[in-house]
Amino acid sequence: MISNGVLQPEPVLQIEDIESNNERGLLGIAYDGFKVYLFVTENGAQVEGTSTENEVRNRVYSYAWDGSSLTDPQLLLDLPATPGTNHQGGKLKVGPDKQLYVVVGEMQREGQLQNFQSGQPPDDSGVILRVNPINGSASANNPFVANGDEAGRYYAYGIRNSYGFDFDRQESSGTQKMAKIYSMKLMWLSLDSIADGNRSWVR
Repeated sequence: MISNGVLQPEPVLQIEDIESNNERGLLGIAYDGFKVYLFVTENGAQVEGTSTENEVRNRVYSYAWDGSSLTDPQLLLDLPATPGTNHQGGKLKVGPDKQLYVVVGEMQREGQLQNFQSGQPPDDSGVILRVNPINGSASANNPFVANGDEAGRYYAYGIRNSYGFDFDRQESSGTQKMAKIYSMKLMWLSLDSIADGNRSWVR
């Protein structure tokens, strides 16, 4: 951490078993004034007491911030990270609605979430998740919340690998602007007008 222009001797946080091959690693950071959220690629971490040794996963954690260190990690989301080592996504943002938005890349998958109708069923790839930042559960008014908790977390699908997005706070609707850097285009999503959540990068 740099404080008053000086690099502090002690790190804010040390995370073991980070997988940093290609586009993996520490991929996203967000802060809501109370908690810090990290999107990281891990190998061999424990999930609910079960070892995931040799399995690479993308995970979203929340941490308490005391001004000098990150403590009390809470696992919010356990997400895929394969087969591709690129297109992992990782962007995190706390919206004006106080919900946590998470971009997950498609990781070279060709499933139904990428609009391959005969592909694998929904598997948390190529999506924007919108979740409760306290526990990672689906936000109440997501497009697919009636379909159950996993699909209920999907705010949009058909996402290739958005490197970033933000919210136009000048707009009364809270319009979300997402930059698809790979093609230098901008896509606009309205927080209150998504009909089915499908962004359809593959037809």
